[in-house]
Amino acid sequence: MKSIRSAAAAACLFSVFLAGCGGGSSGTAVSDPLAPTELKAAVIEGFDTQDGLVQVDAGGTQRLSAGEASTIDLWGTNLRLGLTVTLGSSPCLVHDLISFDDLEEDSEVMQISADCPAQALGSAVLAVSDKGTSIFRAPVQIVAGSTRSAQAALLERMRPKFTSLPVAGRLLSREQIRAALVASPGVLTGQITADAPTIDSASGGLIYSALRNFNVRGVVVQLLDADNANAVLATTVTDANGLYIFNGVPSGKNVVVQVSAQVSATRGAATTGPQYNFMLRDNTVAGSIKPLYTLSSPTVQTVAAGNVVSLNAALGFDANGNVTGARQSAPFSILDVVYNAATMIAATNPNVSLPDLNIYWSPNNAPQRGDLAQGQIGTSHFSSNGDYPGVYILGKANVDTDEFDQGVVGHEFGHYLQYAASYSDNPGGSHSSREFKDASLAYGEGFGTAIGGLLAKSKYYSDSSGPNQASGFSTDISQPLALGAGNTVGFYAENAIAYLLYSLGTQYGFNNFWNATTALANGHTSATIFSFLNGFVSQNPGLAGAVQALAASQNIRTVDALGQLPSGATADAAIGSAASGGAADLEVLYLALAANASNGAKGVNLTPSAPSFCLNSNLAGAKNSNGLGMSKRFTVTAAQTGPLGVRMTDALGNAVSGGLVFANARGSDGKSVPIYGWNEDIGQFNANAGTTYTLKINLANPAALTNGNQCGLTVSLWAPAS
Repeated sequence: MKSIRSAAAAACLFSVFLAGCGGGSSGTAVSDPLAPTELKAAVIEGFDTQDGLVQVDAGGTQRLSAGEASTIDLWGTNLRLGLTVTLGSSPCLVHDLISFDDLEEDSEVMQISADCPAQALGSAVLAVSDKGTSIFRAPVQIVAGSTRSAQAALLERMRPKFTSLPVAGRLLSREQIRAALVASPGVLTGQITADAPTIDSASGGLIYSALRNFNVRGVVVQLLDADNANAVLATTVTDANGLYIFNGVPSGKNVVVQVSAQVSATRGAATTGPQYNFMLRDNTVAGSIKPLYTLSSPTVQTVAAGNVVSLNAALGFDANGNVTGARQSAPFSILDVVYNAATMIAATNPNVSLPDLNIYWSPNNAPQRGDLAQGQIGTSHFSSNGDYPGVYILGKANVDTDEFDQGVVGHEFGHYLQYAASYSDNPGGSHSSREFKDASLAYGEGFGTAIGGLLAKSKYYSDSSGPNQASGFSTDISQPLALGAGNTVGFYAENAIAYLLYSLGTQYGFNNFWNATTALANGHTSATIFSFLNGFVSQNPGLAGAVQALAASQNIRTVDALGQLPSGATADAAIGSAASGGAADLEVLYLALAANASNGAKGVNLTPSAPSFCLNSNLAGAKNSNGLGMSKRFTVTAAQTGPLGVRMTDALGNAVSGGLVFANARGSDGKSVPIYGWNEDIGQFNANAGTTYTLKINLANPAALTNGNQCGLTVSLWAPAS
């Protein structure tokens, strides 16, 4: 769920399947002493082949004509002419470095062009390296004959008007596109745009008197036959300029251009190309199938000379933030962040496959819990369970709208990405920026905020609310949290983790960030900042020192996957003593269990030397089951295959009731393992000999802790009695 400023501001549904509410940082803004002084790493965000600007195969892979030299335009951040570009095994000539901050306000996007030699039929890999380090790879299909599309030809005709610019659909201004859009015989084309308010980076409120107009990118556009019950005549998608095109359109037909709020890619082969389908739906419409949002033109009669039909999704608010009509642009504003995610991830992994996702938004979606079909969604959140799993976004005007809060949208989409492409054992529940939280919750919420900023391409996490959406809050997640000064800083603090992860993503590129994210899909460990950092450093050993220093600036003192501190390390003063409200063992996330084989015996303890431990709920935020000190993790390598019992006992040897505990397990193959049958005494999971497991045990009721603490607890493994 989205960030909240205090525990009283909102409470989240308690579910191991539901990501918790994020947290807005309130740390003091200071300069980052660890910011690199050398050139930042180049990041390639995408490319276009001038030979066929939007001419792609069914899997979304761009194509080039065999036997012809080609020019490829690449865009991203921190680009320079010293980058090495190859197509296949052939080096390309890099030229024409262009910055586009004059076309888009505050844009950091740059472009380079690369002239590449002719290629033989088949496929080739477009590769870019920076000082010998690979930063981008993507497949290109080499096909027979010219692949020049009508849209590429259209943009080619623009070149005489804009001789200073290459023909690159991603990086032409709206004014240039609109000036050059002209009718062509048999062609129906146009541009899809939408309006949005600007965001006050100080308050987080929306400014409706200063609108921005953005291109609606990557969405599905259909040409409908108005004389035949709107039957679909043709389907295409908009490019990075919001341009679409239909070729071979006969004259004299009555047609409608319909834009669907859907960003998708379908593979042309079983394992080649990206696969995803993100759909924006209205959860408050009656019926079992919730409809996609659409934007449609009036009926148009086609003519032989061709037609230009451009559409703009209206804001639906006046300059003072009062609702005046249909809020057409809201769904497309949400999908703008999703499109960024799809293109950035596909650039990192051209064969990425992500499960379908429904994103639910409605003007009725309000911050109260109840019936989702009535818009009672509680807060913006992601849920993987229920009848309608997906991302839910608030939309209630004058209360809380999130459709233009790009950081919030990115945060919730980030929870989906963690679920779909990585691993999450975030226990959910309420939380805020100054609380001490379970390591998996702190990581999950910090990850959501960080990747939200990376996907929205903004360092501000802003959340508008209140009358006319004029208030809210805004946090600069590029600023470190100062130690002390009332801040909560460490592996248990979501805002410290958000800063750390956002810094890694901006300083070392989204590719490295995403690769470390997906690495968490493997292994037995919980999803914590430690497991992320361990994967990041393992993949980038040359950055180990810099990453450790950056982490240490936020009181995160190791990159060991289990969070084990170096020998002789002193205790964390914020959590390591009774004076702070903490306890000495709160930094020990994992305990090791040594399991014997049962050798056929039943009802016997297989871990007679299991260590005892304490649970603690004295720290701020720990009086919820998701607080730091309310859980403990255990690692064990199974000595036999078959069911293993899990039992938790107190200092007197009494079993802790299953009603007071919830637990999960994960094996070294990366898969979650269900723990079933927990009753008043024992639960079970099915183990495989030689597999290492992490068991995570949470106490569900903090009131069970006497004086906020309980020591002498033990978790043991048993051979089932039957």
